[in-house]
Amino acid sequence: RFFTTPGGDWNQFKQAYLKQEDLTTLSFCSLHLSRAVPEKTLEAKSLKDLESELEQLYQTVISAKIDAPLRAAILDGLNDVRTAIHAYHIRGAAGLEKALFVLAGTARTRNVARHPDEDTEKDWGDDLWNFVVRLATVLSIASNLASLAPLALHQIAEGISKIRR
Repeated sequence: RFFTTPGGDWNQFKQAYLKQEDLTTLSFCSLHLSRAVPEKTLEAKSLKDLESELEQLYQTVISAKIDAPLRAAILDGLNDVRTAIHAYHIRGAAGLEKALFVLAGTARTRNVARHPDEDTEKDWGDDLWNFVVRLATVLSIASNLASLAPLALHQIAEGISKIRR
């Protein structure tokens, strides 16, 4: 509705506001940028494996002997990951990264412990942190995303200048 004329015709809107040279420039920049900074993609098998691990962890947290507010917070975080997995085809890896950060932040701020000792019995906290590490590994989160922005802007500017020549 936003990108239409008062009559609601998309073709009229395109003719009135979008010039062919603008679309060509945008297409070129999109192609060049996707080569320079490709979007992270996950294989379907990885998503299925994560979903399976998530379901096991979900059941572990439900049956764990922990207080209700902590259980609710962790289950909310796990539900966010589940939603991100199901919406991967829409939001891509960025949705999973956001859910990962929320889940890890919740676990950290709620002091969910990890038991590194061999003598200590593993519990749901170990399972949670193992899942967080596994998800982070699958996503291969870049340590310095800010360094990509100047490259992207440079590539776009270079592409536009080449087209205008």
